[in-house]
Amino acid sequence: MIKLEMNEYTDLLSMMYATENLIKYINTDVIKYNNLNHLDLKYLNQRINRVTELITKIDKSEK
Repeated sequence: MIKLEMNEYTDLLSMMYATENLIKYINTDVIKYNNLNHLDLKYLNQRINRVTELITKIDKSEK
């Protein structure tokens, strides 16, 4: 069994939520319309950066 501290659990939930929203956004807006304007690209980059930040945070805490 894996033991997680509260902050690790919170980080995992945040990452899952951010990843789910990123995938939903890509599927509903990017792929569906196959068009990205400047604002969409900015929003997409923010979401990707947030997911990357959370993954990096979890990866660093495992070392």
